Amino acid sequence: MEEPEYKKNHRILSNKFTQAHLYFYTWKGLQNKEFKKYWERSSYFWNAILSALFKSFIQSIANLYDKKDDVISIYRLQKFIQIERIL
Repeated sequence: MEEPEYKKNHRILSNKFTQAHLYFYTWKGLQNKEFKKYWERSSYFWNAILSALFKSFIQSIANLYDKKDDVISIYRLQKFIQIERIL
């Protein structure tokens, strides 16, 4: 993997981490007791939103640790780092 490809893959992986964090902290933030009055008015809507955010968070974490060779993941980046140490 050449340096431009490494930088591109690093940027993609960094974006995936950011996405996972945003899903999690949005999900967590919406569970604040101050929002209870909004929850009660449209509970079906908010339950769907919370469920979607949580599932998106779990899926984004799974994507980060995917072991397929054609997927940009932690394992692919790790292989590159190990190869560079050998060289």
